[in-house]
Amino acid sequence: MALFPFPIAGPTYTNRSLPVSSQVTQNFYIEANQSGNEAVTLMPFPGLKLFSSADGNNRGFGERDGVGYTVTDNTLYTVNSLGTQAALGTIEGSGRCSFAEDEVGNLVIATGEGKPYSYDGSTLTQGTDADLPNASTVTYINRRVVYDGAGGDVVFADLSDPLVVNSANVMIAEAKPDNTLAVHAYKQQVYVFGDK
Repeated sequence: MALFPFPIAGPTYTNRSLPVSSQVTQNFYIEANQSGNEAVTLMPFPGLKLFSSADGNNRGFGERDGVGYTVTDNTLYTVNSLGTQAALGTIEGSGRCSFAEDEVGNLVIATGEGKPYSYDGSTLTQGTDADLPNASTVTYINRRVVYDGAGGDVVFADLSDPLVVNSANVMIAEAKPDNTLAVHAYKQQVYVFGDK
């Protein structure tokens, strides 16, 4: 008996043929294969089984030293490998939280509604430095914690403390500056997203 490849799912695209155009791939993501017969594989999304839950509004999830952390309502929780959550402290605000881990194991949390927080494994601390912005996003690159700032600012924290900023470590786009919405580090570059 001959074997024929039969794709059970494929890409989503528009076609002149209505039956082809109505095909949609859902709940899969593409993973590149480094070796093997096929260049890519469609993989199902994880999360089909409840791992952990808490009552309230989930504001984000981050990782520090391989351990998960989540902010639900106004509380920072740690989530162990069994899904059990333990409260660690209070995080102000109600919007989404952005997380980044620095080289010494601080989990930095930006809320957009106040100064960022740092959790070192035992103590949750909110920043008080006057140059530290009320950042909505935080990222980490080359031993530096980076925040989005007011206007078109990009703010780099001191090497020794993610909650301290030297005013000389604030940058702004010189050509066509606009309001900074987010920062993200990827492949040794910091991307700054503005509203324009």
